[in-house]
Amino acid sequence: MSPIVGRPVARVDGRAKVTGAATYAADALVRDVLHGSLVLSTIARGRITRIDTGAAERAPGVRAVFTHRTMPRLKVPTHPSFIKKVLPLQDAHIHHSGQPVAFVVADTLEQAQHAATLVQVSYAERTPQAVLADAMDEAYVPAPGSDGPNEITRGDPAQGFAQADVRVDVTYTTPMQHHQPMEPSAAIAVWEGERLTLHESTQGVTVIQACAAEALGVPPENVRVLSPYLGGGFGAKGPGRPPCSRPPSPDSSSARSSWC
Repeated sequence: MSPIVGRPVARVDGRAKVTGAATYAADALVRDVLHGSLVLSTIARGRITRIDTGAAERAPGVRAVFTHRTMPRLKVPTHPSFIKKVLPLQDAHIHHSGQPVAFVVADTLEQAQHAATLVQVSYAERTPQAVLADAMDEAYVPAPGSDGPNEITRGDPAQGFAQADVRVDVTYTTPMQHHQPMEPSAAIAVWEGERLTLHESTQGVTVIQACAAEALGVPPENVRVLSPYLGGGFGAKGPGRPPCSRPPSPDSSSARSSWC
């Protein structure tokens, strides 16, 4: 066990966070910033059959509305930490509830959020598989990863159960857990030529650097990721959100795109 466990070690970022001095990704000051708001799927499984962005595109301040039809093609990162293996806005398939189905870019955050409510989406819905017990016939042991094999057997379990005087066979369940970090997920992308600076609420700057570079098709050394403070991660601040695309049109090359 680590010698740190049980010791009263002070957090180096503690004072800044509790006094409000810490600055997070969304606090970065960037000139000429554009703001983005995501439109999220209202079904858990199926595919998009129709998406109407006309009203959103005509809304005040809107620069662009991206969907799976208009979003630039991105490469799914091969980094082992990118466990989702699916990038949003690349096709019509819905894999989970709350999946991004459109991305509205506007002059202000309020304009982007309002325009996002104007996007109309129709689906061909399928019944999701949401309970593990209902799909045990599809269960499998993943291939060995960087931490070694995912299944380890010691001794002879079958013989041990057969010889045991008492066996306890019980299923335990817990309610859904929902984390509440004090910093919401956010990113600000600053393109300067072929170089990208990401102000990102992330648990791993090098992972985000590698995944963003591969998804966008740029060298990793051209991607800089800044995350001076992290307001809670709990596993949700990894590389699962959409990479930052370039500004929406050639005449806005000096603009930056941001979303929260």
